[in-house]
Amino acid sequence: MILEGSGIDSFIPDETVATVAPYLFATRSGVRVQVNECDEMRAKDLLEEFVYL
Repeated sequence: MILEGSGIDSFIPDETVATVAPYLFATRSGVRVQVNECDEMRAKDLLEEFVYL
């Protein structure tokens, strides 16, 4: 929602697998998020800012 609200298109490639088999992700930390290369730095900055609020 943060990225979309900032006009950055994003995609969570493992969303379906995490929904169907959440136990595969229980031991991993984090979620993979893909954005266009031109939005990468801005997306990182936005997400880091949100995490530290």
